[in-house]
Amino acid sequence: MNGHRFGMWHIACLLGVVLLSGMSCAAWAEPLPKGKPIAILISETSGNILNPGAAVGTAEAIVKQELVAAGYPVVNEDQLAKIRRSKAAALALDGNVDAILSLGKQYGVRIFLSGKASMHTPVLNDFGFYTGTAAIAVQAYSATNGKYLFADTVTGKDMGATPDEASQKALMAAARLMAKNVMAGEGAAGAGPGAPQEPVSSTAQKLFVTIANARNFNVANQVLSACQQLPRCKDAKITGFGGGNATIEVLYMSSAKDLGDALSRKGIPATVVGISGNTVQLQAQ
Repeated sequence: MNGHRFGMWHIACLLGVVLLSGMSCAAWAEPLPKGKPIAILISETSGNILNPGAAVGTAEAIVKQELVAAGYPVVNEDQLAKIRRSKAAALALDGNVDAILSLGKQYGVRIFLSGKASMHTPVLNDFGFYTGTAAIAVQAYSATNGKYLFADTVTGKDMGATPDEASQKALMAAARLMAKNVMAGEGAAGAGPGAPQEPVSSTAQKLFVTIANARNFNVANQVLSACQQLPRCKDAKITGFGGGNATIEVLYMSSAKDLGDALSRKGIPATVVGISGNTVQLQAQ
């Protein structure tokens, strides 16, 4: 019985190596620049109904450790504690430019990186162990001019003998992957040398984003703002709105597919439902 258990554990460990690599929604934007103090705030929520508090604090700690080890100047815990208590912090976490600029001026931060980590309830697998899944989404802005610098979403999976261990290890895998992407560029850690990449075009082409079921102008405006924040966007404007439909014209230095992929990671109130020619089709939520 013990030998059988050891054999199953050995197979599970081999699968865990595959899971540990995680997945990244790649966009191949530039890495964050070195030499500028970075404030890192990553909140965590757990979908693990067996232990809602599992692994809290892990993602932020690992991303900081990885960046410090690579020579990035990261704001220390005392300074972060003050930032968290400030009224501007909550707004900054949602990407409020004025709040980010305020934090930069008050605390000497040059880059504000915020994000959210979530863990799902681990699933018991055929080997008698638990498979955990964790996702981390971050955005980074310049705290000197409010410019959007970086955004990425990664997913990590791993296995453990208990639900807590599976959640912890999955979150650690996702955090390490995110740290690599922050330092090497969006999607770099999740893309192997042979992975297909959408090249950055030397000239921008005119693309269109259509939004169906846009109940109010605010939906269109949020999608417009998301387009304008994308690194490959040179210009974007709303060219049509009415009858529950909106159209946004985008000058973009890549393909419609790349634009659709980038928008799907921006947390907009719409879902990409199709890409046809030079048009990305969205359905408002």
